[in-house]
Amino acid sequence: MARLYGTSESVSGTNASRTAGAAILALGVLAWTGARQQMPVVRNVVIPVLFIWFVLKSFVACLGMVAGVFQVPVGRTVFALDALLTLVFGYFLFASRSGISQ
Repeated sequence: MARLYGTSESVSGTNASRTAGAAILALGVLAWTGARQQMPVVRNVVIPVLFIWFVLKSFVACLGMVAGVFQVPVGRTVFALDALLTLVFGYFLFASRSGISQ
């Protein structure tokens, strides 16, 4: 998998990727269980957590592109998807709240 991103394998990289994988799995479980909750729970817990996750992930992907960690097509694709999801969750977090009576 490291070759896909244009990097070499290392023990620290393998451990970091496993940790990131566990975080992604936890977010998937959060989104899956959050979909079964009442709307206030989704609005107050799930959407803010996913928004913060994608803001941080976009920042890290941008740093990875600038530092040359990612190959250009892969890095741009990862960053574009992260930025898109940041905008989507940002819309649901901020824009949709303005029209909702508390």
